[in-house]
Amino acid sequence: MLKSNNKFIRRYSWCFGLVLGVCILLPGIARADDLQPLIDAVTKQIADNQAVVNQKQAEADTLQNRLTAVQADLAAARSNLELTKLRVKQIAQDQQNTRKELDYQTELLRQSIASAYKQGNVTPMEVLASSDNLSELVSKQEYYSSLRTKISSNLNRIKNVNKQLDDLKTQLKIKAEQEKLEQVAIAEKEAQLQILVAQTRGEEGAYRQLVEADRLKLSTLRAQQAAAIAASSVGRDFALTSEYPWASVEPFPSYGVDPWGFYYRQCTSYAAWRRANLGRPIPAWGFLGPANAKQWPGWAQKFGMRVDNQPEVGALGVYPAGEYGHVMVVEAIVANGEQVLVSEFNADWGGRYSQSLWPSSVLQFIH
Repeated sequence: MLKSNNKFIRRYSWCFGLVLGVCILLPGIARADDLQPLIDAVTKQIADNQAVVNQKQAEADTLQNRLTAVQADLAAARSNLELTKLRVKQIAQDQQNTRKELDYQTELLRQSIASAYKQGNVTPMEVLASSDNLSELVSKQEYYSSLRTKISSNLNRIKNVNKQLDDLKTQLKIKAEQEKLEQVAIAEKEAQLQILVAQTRGEEGAYRQLVEADRLKLSTLRAQQAAAIAASSVGRDFALTSEYPWASVEPFPSYGVDPWGFYYRQCTSYAAWRRANLGRPIPAWGFLGPANAKQWPGWAQKFGMRVDNQPEVGALGVYPAGEYGHVMVVEAIVANGEQVLVSEFNADWGGRYSQSLWPSSVLQFIH
């Protein structure tokens, strides 16, 4: 439950005059609005730089995909070259085996010729005498003739095979040279793409740093703006409690949405809940479009609700300064209507409940 408003008023009665003094000497709306152009400029700069980050990231990703494809081509080229070298090596081994076979067949032919020559120096009568019969003589002659024919055929076949191997070896050597050149070209392309990827990633990183620096700057400006807004009120007490049901939702900021379309623990969510708690609910315009606190008077008028500068207990008080504005609920009217005691959430951007005193003159009231 909300603590007694009368108790709160008595506790902070010394602040009432101070509220007017703050408004006269330190016009919070002007100060907060003076910061808004800077906030808008930094916000735009963040958006512009983030767009460049996204573009550079897309470019770098595209280059990386191309680099990956080129690296795959380079790996394939290296594999093909190794395969060609292996085939050349195998052909060299085949040629060595062929030369051995050629030497063997040549030796057989030499022996056959020598044997035939030796036989040629023997008279037919001697050959006949050395043979058991005429059939054996004919068989010897046919054998030597057949052997010479076979050996000669083998020699020709081996020579042809050797020539084919020579031709294939030459072709493979030419292919290997071409593959080497192709590999060099792909490697050069890989190196160029690596440079482009590194350069683009570097540019992306530089713009990311600008975005982060601007976000820190934006956070500082918003904190200054929040301080300027807070300076328009006094006596803010965070020790009080309320029955707001989403007060402990974590993390904060939260993207959980209440029944009225507002994020938990924001001033808008609390104000919508508190009005419903008082039996004076507002339409769920949080679901209808941008509905930051400073936009609430416009939404209220669209729904036929009265908006003016007259404070009323239970009315919504809207402070229109700053990037988002601030909305609160009037709990009590003091100093003949010149100040109002309000309940609120997230007044310090910390997602906390508090009560404070505000000058009526800086607020718009939604009834």
